[in-house]
Amino acid sequence: MLPVNNVGLGFTYRAGDNYSFFVDAERPFGDDIGNSWELNAGFRWLF
Repeated sequence: MLPVNNVGLGFTYRAGDNYSFFVDAERPFGDDIGNSWELNAGFRWLF
């Protein structure tokens, strides 16, 4: 069994003093994972 490694890229955009948006994509390599991608996105609000 080979180890599984992840490669990813992401960014955060701070739209104001109290809120921001973020996106990141990640892809696993190794073992029998296949060609799957993971995408995360969201909104953060500080209050």
